[in-house]
Amino acid sequence: YMVTSSNPSEGKTTYAFNLALSLEKTNRVLFIEADIRRPSVLNGFYQFDKEILGLGEIISGTAQLDEVIFKVPGTELDIITSGEKRFDMSDIVNKEQIKKFLDVLKLEYDYVIVDSPPEESVTLNKYLTKYKKSHIYLASPTTTDQRMKNISKMSSGYVYYVTIKGITGSKLSNVSSIRKNVNKIKKYSNNNLPVAVGFGIKDSSSAQKMAAFSDGIIIGSSIVELIHKYSNNEKKMNSKLSTYISSISNVI
Repeated sequence: YMVTSSNPSEGKTTYAFNLALSLEKTNRVLFIEADIRRPSVLNGFYQFDKEILGLGEIISGTAQLDEVIFKVPGTELDIITSGEKRFDMSDIVNKEQIKKFLDVLKLEYDYVIVDSPPEESVTLNKYLTKYKKSHIYLASPTTTDQRMKNISKMSSGYVYYVTIKGITGSKLSNVSSIRKNVNKIKKYSNNNLPVAVGFGIKDSSSAQKMAAFSDGIIIGSSIVELIHKYSNNEKKMNSKLSTYISSISNVI
């Protein structure tokens, strides 16, 4: 999966990372931070005590795969960070090198989640379409109508509508505005593209409201919080998760 937003700071990294975490319990999952100009995963989530080699180094041929893959502490999730921050990427953008890299990953992992920079989305979309891979775009309350039209044309799989202007875990506010924007995306795609909504959905009440006009709901923070809270007691954690997920699924 390639996750892209139309603008920076729309929540794509948080969503992509939570998606990877939700899959790693029962699958072999790799998260790739491909936003080399604005790396944020290391600073935002985890700190390592040494220099990190990443995507830029492996694509440019200055590092081997086993040198750039790291395990996220406390999980089975593998991660390749962006590596050294750079603005000139002419030395690493090589479609043949990228293809070989992805071919190797397909043999090793069930899911590869790529956090893609907005600037590269048009170019990447061409390659993803060619190889029949989903390109998931994010839209938000600040996304203009023209960008929504473009997103509707370029997305595959589904569009993730970020319901709030803020961080994951915040509360929902203007439901009518969310409904209006979700309907816009459906209209622009001629109802051929599912729209899932996320951010701010914490309980059965908020889930029911969003499910009334969307094709799916996405919950990350609440589930991650339960896993973290009961991580020392697997039986209790599974029970709490089952109860919580059932309360959501029963109303949608």
